Amino acid sequence: MATDRDIAKSRASRSLKRHGSISSVISSIDVGSKYPPPPRSIMSTISHANDPRDLKIEPPVSYEPTYQLAPARTFPAGTVNNILQNVLEQSLGDRSYDPVFCKESTKSISEEVKQRVKLLQLDRYKIISLVHVGQIKDQGLNIASRCLWDAKSDSFSTFEYRNGSLFANVMVFGIYQE
Repeated sequence: MATDRDIAKSRASRSLKRHGSISSVISSIDVGSKYPPPPRSIMSTISHANDPRDLKIEPPVSYEPTYQLAPARTFPAGTVNNILQNVLEQSLGDRSYDPVFCKESTKSISEEVKQRVKLLQLDRYKIISLVHVGQIKDQGLNIASRCLWDAKSDSFSTFEYRNGSLFANVMVFGIYQE
């Protein structure tokens, strides 16, 4: 036969499992005594309850799509062309051709161009920068590029720099991301 003490413990454990915490059901039971405490001291209140009936169920918030089919402003090819000219004149100047220097300068020119074009804050444009640096000798070079794009929103800018011993060609593509 179950005593009041056992009943209180089982109620407390069920309440704890169901609601998360109880205030003083266990602490009111005197473990060392031979006789169970009176029933009024066993009763306790729940201090915190996560009862699903108390929760207010609200419909989920629906957000509108944020895509845009056209850019707020077009790719400024003229401004980008001025950036290309400034970067190439600062980076190369009157330097002579050196294979190690040209290898490093293509990387640094490409990163510098991308950073300066990103400062124009062209939202939703992906910036692609291609740099070619080579030695001027009795040879020719054809550079071609090909990609799929929307002629209304996508554009490019290109600039060629030459001095006595080297040439540089920089192409920047601005591809609009919907």
